[in-house]
Amino acid sequence: MSGKGGTNTGGNKNVPPSLRGETNTQKKIRIDNATNKAALGADAYARNELGIVEVKGGFQDRNVVGYKSTQQNQRYGADYNQKRGEYLSQLGLAVGREATDAMGNKRTVYDPRNSDGVYTNISRNAMSQAKDMGTPLSKEMYASQQNAKLAFGALGTLMSGMPMFFTAAYMSSKKPYAEAVSDFYTKGQTKKTSTQTNNRNDSVNIAASEGQQSSYSQTTAKTRVKNLARTTASVNAETKRRLLATNKSLIKGDM
Repeated sequence: MSGKGGTNTGGNKNVPPSLRGETNTQKKIRIDNATNKAALGADAYARNELGIVEVKGGFQDRNVVGYKSTQQNQRYGADYNQKRGEYLSQLGLAVGREATDAMGNKRTVYDPRNSDGVYTNISRNAMSQAKDMGTPLSKEMYASQQNAKLAFGALGTLMSGMPMFFTAAYMSSKKPYAEAVSDFYTKGQTKKTSTQTNNRNDSVNIAASEGQQSSYSQTTAKTRVKNLARTTASVNAETKRRLLATNKSLIKGDM
């Protein structure tokens, strides 16, 4: 028998013993963990393969002020995504195919399918989360992005006749590289901390959501009902006061 709301797979011999009788909540947590682990692994693999290192500076050279590749190519954006897909394909979560990019270069792109060619929650979400982590831009890549924004703004102004397109792009393109790096670094640290916290709390989440015996007593329930009643009474009284004040204002002709 499975837990409440679970999926009883005990009769299926193809299902590993550890997953037989797995509840829906346990399944979700397992998928989330597998997704996070694959996404983080793909990003780490891309950094390692391309030799991406942090450039330090600022106070006693402790702050991250940039990124660069130890290889010669500093415009590694497309290669970064390709390496992520390569890692996921090694896990059986992506399938590669050859494609031609906008510059006419042939490269391998990866679809989020498992080795059987089936799109799954883990394969889709792992690739999506890996891309959502962003790419640690080199100074050269950042400069190219800013120039592209200016070109887009100029094109938007030409087509619409409204200078706001160019103004918005111009202001965005003037964001210092070091500031963009700081934002990217902070975002990455936040994601990393959030993922680690979720992983530590998995066992707690499972126990809390699987109908464990609760210490929620009738006394607690009565107290909450009383508090709710007081809150409702207060809201009703405040509403009446506002309505009375509004009526007086209308009678006097005030606006």
